Amino acid sequence: MLTAYFEANRTHEKARGILYRDFPQYFTWQSNGKFWQWRKHENRSQIGRIVSAHPAEGECYYIRVLLNHVIGATSYQHLRMVGGEL
Repeated sequence: MLTAYFEANRTHEKARGILYRDFPQYFTWQSNGKFWQWRKHENRSQIGRIVSAHPAEGECYYIRVLLNHVIGATSYQHLRMVGGEL
């Protein structure tokens, strides 16, 4: 789901302004093709689920924390960039 999120940010201009945690409000996960699809209906009260991570999981947890603050990430490297520095 995360790599598909990166791909959605590359291809959909609307996706670039949405945090990963808010993504299910605007996109639906298509498990058949494993991609995010823009919601056809304007029902923004939809509740979506994003997989959580426990601090004991190490790197997975820290990536999840970064996803709460970085908008429009297109790769793992983009997540780790701060002020143009890796």
